[in-house]
Amino acid sequence: MQRAENVFLNTIPYVGIAPDLLLGQVENTAPVLFERTPESGEGFLQTLQGQRKNPKQVLSRPQYFRLCISAHFATVATFVPTDVDQTIRLKLWHGANADEVEAMIESVLDFLDWSDRLVSKRQVRSSKGSELSGHSGEWFSIAVPAWICAQKLNLPLADRLLETIQSEIQRHEYFFSDLLSKGASLALLKTSTLIAHNLGDLDRVIDMWGAKDDDPLKSIFKLGQNLNKTYPSLFAAGELNREMMASENHRHFALRKPRCLRKSSDLSIGMGPFFDEWGECIAKYPDFSEEELGEIAEALLEGFLKLNQTEKVVGYARALSGMLKNIRGGQATLLRNLPAAKRKQIESGELRSLISVSKESFEASWIHRASKFLKNLTHKLE
Repeated sequence: MQRAENVFLNTIPYVGIAPDLLLGQVENTAPVLFERTPESGEGFLQTLQGQRKNPKQVLSRPQYFRLCISAHFATVATFVPTDVDQTIRLKLWHGANADEVEAMIESVLDFLDWSDRLVSKRQVRSSKGSELSGHSGEWFSIAVPAWICAQKLNLPLADRLLETIQSEIQRHEYFFSDLLSKGASLALLKTSTLIAHNLGDLDRVIDMWGAKDDDPLKSIFKLGQNLNKTYPSLFAAGELNREMMASENHRHFALRKPRCLRKSSDLSIGMGPFFDEWGECIAKYPDFSEEELGEIAEALLEGFLKLNQTEKVVGYARALSGMLKNIRGGQATLLRNLPAAKRKQIESGELRSLISVSKESFEASWIHRASKFLKNLTHKLE
């Protein structure tokens, strides 16, 4: 990945990828973002489009931070996310003065209000209408350094940040507890993955910043790994994710190859292994040619084979199932655009068996497994 360190800010003491290169990376992975007018809750998009209209402007540290977190927000759930993690979690906070930190904190708080519906399919909605998203983990990863820096500088926003972090943790606890009380479900399984991801981001940044033992953040450290009586549901979420979901929610390297998947935000992938509906969406997407559909199917096949070299992972098989059962012109339309050897792999063996299972039976089997696991876990926790 091409980088340009401090080229654009020769007189300013911080390092980062040049804004034009960063915008190029966003456009490479999510070109549709620059083809629409930002709506309410899409402050990240306003920032990205504003920078594109004025590419020569010299950015202050807080302005550059906001650009970076906007790019991260926009692409973290795409197949080729921008690589600014260390920049926004660590580098830009070091050396920032009180005024800069305060301005950066305002962007951190704004981030929490941005809607990720345009850029991600990784959300779960509860029966009460509330929603949990994987972007909460990305927020934790910038909220922690914001809190630590605000505390060191005695900024008035420090208390608000800490309260907001703690409130977000409590919201995760309530969300999973509510689903758990209703029994095993797809929503519960997906939520376990979201919570594990979000808490993982939180833990990594607390570690990164070396939070001291008396830091209030240590009371919410490793909640998905160690049982905390204040947050028992978060531990249950972590256990469920490790048992059933972790291996299915990887970085989708195989899907970086078919560039046609970047045509629309509607093509974003959700949480594995429940990819039948995503496969159906791919099959019915009107702007794909037969050749492009074949390219996607080939990438899924290659990904399935590679992942299964080390452990059993079935999500890509479910995506292929959704494609094959909904493809225009029938399965032959898709299969004829695959090399003969790969077509044979789909038509026979273990992969064929996995593809042949109905969506309803597949999902019911996972819910049944989750129910048994949670029953045993509950006994252990009593």
